[in-house]
Amino acid sequence: MGTINNREFTRHDFRPKMWVKILRPNQEIDQFKMFRLLDISKGGVSFIINNPTEFKRNDIILILEVEDRVLQVPIKAIVKYVWANDEFGVDYKVGIEFLLKAKKSA
Repeated sequence: MGTINNREFTRHDFRPKMWVKILRPNQEIDQFKMFRLLDISKGGVSFIINNPTEFKRNDIILILEVEDRVLQVPIKAIVKYVWANDEFGVDYKVGIEFLLKAKKSA
């Protein structure tokens, strides 16, 4: 039985060797890590890790750069899942959701 792809936003895939630069909120800027980007949508991104314990559900992270584009203001995000991305347990897919501030109403 396949997985159901019930997404609120359309996802966009990236060509190989595209990266996302991630930082934990309590880390210094030079402690960032780069991960292979899988896809992006209006609501979040997914990327590949090799250590399944590096992230867990509800971890808060900051996105500093996406596909060679440095963001002027880091995007705060939350980890929604960490899933095996292959049958060998080598690659794991991390899905994150952007945490955008609600606009104040007038």
